[in-house]
Amino acid sequence: MRILQVFGFFVIFWHGQFEDIITRGCKKLESTTPLLRLKKYLFCDYDITVRPNHHKVVTNITLRLMPKMMEFTEEGVLTLHSWMSFFWTDAFLTWTPSNYNGLTYIHVQPFYLWMPDIYVYNSGDMTSNDYETIFNTECLVFNNGSVICVPPIKIVSKCDPDYTYWPYDQHTCLITLGSWSHIGEEIDVHLDGTGVDMNGYENNTQWDMKLLNAEKIVKKYKCCPNDTFPRIDYTFLLTRHYSIHYRAYIAPAIALIFLTLTVLWLDSRSVERVAMASINFICHLLCIFDLYWMVPFNGVNSPYIMLFYRDSLILATFALILTALLRKLQNMSMEMPSWISSTTTFILSNRAGRFLVLNDEESKIADGGIVTEDNSDTPKSEMKKESWRHFAAIIEWLSFFCVILTYIFKMGRNGFFSVFLFSFIAYTDVIAESSCSSENISPMVQLKRHLLCEYDPAVRPVQHNNNVTRVNFYLKPQFFEYTHESEMFVLHTWMSMMWNDSHLTWDPAQYDNIKWIPVIGYQIWIPDVLMHNGRFGESSLNNERSKCWVSRQGTVRWFVAAKYTSSCFTDYTWWPYNTLNCTIQFGSWSHSGDEIELASNQNLSNIEVKHTEWNLEKIYITKWQNKYKYNSDSTIKMLSFHFILRSHSSIIRIVFLSPAIVLMVMTLMTLWLEPKSFERMVIANLNFICHLLCIQGVHWEVPKSGFNIPKILFFYESSLGIATFALIVTSILRHLQELTTEPPMWISTITTSILRSRVGQILLVSLLDPAVTAKIEADMDDNTDLVQSNNKRSPWKYIIVLIEWLAFLSVFLAYIVLLSTCFPTYYTINSL
Repeated sequence: MRILQVFGFFVIFWHGQFEDIITRGCKKLESTTPLLRLKKYLFCDYDITVRPNHHKVVTNITLRLMPKMMEFTEEGVLTLHSWMSFFWTDAFLTWTPSNYNGLTYIHVQPFYLWMPDIYVYNSGDMTSNDYETIFNTECLVFNNGSVICVPPIKIVSKCDPDYTYWPYDQHTCLITLGSWSHIGEEIDVHLDGTGVDMNGYENNTQWDMKLLNAEKIVKKYKCCPNDTFPRIDYTFLLTRHYSIHYRAYIAPAIALIFLTLTVLWLDSRSVERVAMASINFICHLLCIFDLYWMVPFNGVNSPYIMLFYRDSLILATFALILTALLRKLQNMSMEMPSWISSTTTFILSNRAGRFLVLNDEESKIADGGIVTEDNSDTPKSEMKKESWRHFAAIIEWLSFFCVILTYIFKMGRNGFFSVFLFSFIAYTDVIAESSCSSENISPMVQLKRHLLCEYDPAVRPVQHNNNVTRVNFYLKPQFFEYTHESEMFVLHTWMSMMWNDSHLTWDPAQYDNIKWIPVIGYQIWIPDVLMHNGRFGESSLNNERSKCWVSRQGTVRWFVAAKYTSSCFTDYTWWPYNTLNCTIQFGSWSHSGDEIELASNQNLSNIEVKHTEWNLEKIYITKWQNKYKYNSDSTIKMLSFHFILRSHSSIIRIVFLSPAIVLMVMTLMTLWLEPKSFERMVIANLNFICHLLCIQGVHWEVPKSGFNIPKILFFYESSLGIATFALIVTSILRHLQELTTEPPMWISTITTSILRSRVGQILLVSLLDPAVTAKIEADMDDNTDLVQSNNKRSPWKYIIVLIEWLAFLSVFLAYIVLLSTCFPTYYTINSL
């Protein structure tokens, strides 16, 4: 007992000494520092969640944007790094300077103040806190209540890009600022002068940004006819620096125009024309593939430069095929049809026609009159060849002028004529002391203290635990993202929930007729409605600054920006005409269906969301139940939002479907030409190389996932096999033409029987060589072997003819089957 008394004595003695040390070691700073006294006076009973005016008085916010630098992505997201000046008057922060040693202003951290909830309505990232850096800078508070904050901020805005005139494209970007949770009768926004100060802006190396307009807009909506919703719209014009793209894509386009025209200008009999036509075709393919990886998607409308390269590729293909046809036409010795002969004679009868078609010697002879078979000493066979050559020359010049006119028309229609012409020429609360006066507390503060006193935000606000809380759920999508690589659908949206909280009701007559109050989200109970089928950590709500609005009946409305990430059901069978079904599932995370009932009566038919690569066809909602994760005997009620996306296939169609048709025509052209001709071997090799280039290009673009292989890839694979077959057949037939040995008897017999049949004559021979048809008809009753009877010229001639046309018809039928199975019809596309 005595030990305890001694121990107590020492404790009392030590405590007294400790208090004496503290008393003597610390000064009462509030009695000697006016700044500390002023802060205690200002922030005693100050509530940062209450607007610093009477609830019937408007708080005016003045804004000034001071851009410093910017970034712009192909998806149309503008990131603006800027300073932003906020100015307003806080009626609760006024003092008399003479009472505080003449202090007229003080520095205050933003988390001690009420801050306006100014938000970017068209934000490019719904999860980004555009004003998170506000709390890293101090604000100035003046004795008359004026508050000025100038924080550095990063504004992410979603623009609507248009790449139609790429690389000479311009984009108009809008940044819309306004209060997130207050109407115009509570918070009104204004521009400080012009609203923008561009003096400190550093221009981007890729884009030139200019301010077009800054204006205040006040709108009214049908839901709230008595309320106004003011906002500030900043409109910027972004212009691309096109010098690099001009040298990489516009200059080659001009070069390819002249190359195509040069091909048509050269003599079709020259080897140079065949070589240049082949090089021209390959260069077009290489340029259009390279351009595809550079030009951004542009929705339904393809960029004009892509359309130009597509049309130029078609003209290059036309020049190549025409070259092969004219070379064959000039070697024909058959009788010329009368309409062709009369047309040729009519053109050669005038001086312009003779100048373009005839050479110098022929022009001198023709000056004395039109040369015909009757008045010429030249053999008839040579005259026939000359007539066909003249007709080929006429076609050459007509094609040359038609291609020139086509280029001019396409450039003018696509807006490239002027281009080429130009080319040439954070929160901390202040702890109030019990001695603070409550005489000047506003009705809003009194009401909030009344409602939130003893309020527990972790308890579901129902009178009885068996009562169900009905939550109305709404989504208002702003924009979305989807990439083939990740197969993730990212939805940036505004999300709203409404429910009834029986703990938050009051009589407006007792609180100056206040019917609605704003409450910070963490102060009250909020339903834990979360996404159930998303990637962990990639979906989020921007609820740090979110506010709830509570009505006098206890109705709570919560409106917040959110980002949700989900996977999609993908079927790339008909790529690029594929559709996606992306589903986002919502439900309470910890409450069963007996506690929270999630419902939505939202009309989603009028929602329109633009995307450069995907078109949002429709949105619909389904309701279903799932097992409760905490108790398998209970269920949870879920809402599923289904987003049906359809790909904008215009650019992909130009780059991959158009070459497919071109290569199909080239393969058939290869099999139609004479096996011994030089053009056939060149086109066959060129066709094989282009097939390889195209199939590699398709491989890099086609998604690497999905249950089914895209049919377009199957088409290119099959067409590559056919092109290989055409090249091998060409080599074999050229080898057979050089053989002098007689073919085996069984081959001769089969060939003779086919050629002597009526079907063989009509389908195989008449289309190729009328002289052969006449020979067969003369020998119809002769038993002589037709193949072996002509061994003086080439014993394999008719066998080659038969193989050639069998190969042509087989490939033609194969392509018909491929087109009908690998290319979707109009009804197939609409049914996807």
